[in-house]
Amino acid sequence: MWYFTIREPCKEPRLVKLKSGNLSIGRSSANDIDIEEDSASRLHAKVLVDLVAATISIADLNSTNGTYVNQQRIQGAFQLAVNDDIRIGKTSLLLVYYPDEADSAKSDSVGAHLFPPYSSPRDTTPLQ
Repeated sequence: MWYFTIREPCKEPRLVKLKSGNLSIGRSSANDIDIEEDSASRLHAKVLVDLVAATISIADLNSTNGTYVNQQRIQGAFQLAVNDDIRIGKTSLLLVYYPDEADSAKSDSVGAHLFPPYSSPRDTTPLQ
């Protein structure tokens, strides 16, 4: 299963399981993933999760301060890969994958496998 490991300043990291469909990210508590980040828009970005096709993409929603993937500002939809680091202000959302048999153990406890090694940066060209 796919997860975001979310690190916000002055808070403990949290693990959020990604479900199929559109997920909203932003400062508002009405979002699917709400982040306490002054530089985030109320509705900052959206994530499209397709578990059948095993694809996850993110799109910035014309936010003032932008959405970054692996330190590159994105424009339009961008397809994500495991260990991609999404930045919204000082908040980091790391895309991680845990095999199905480990789902219950990973979601119930925060352990050493929460932060897998960072992969090398890749091309951040937007999807067409």
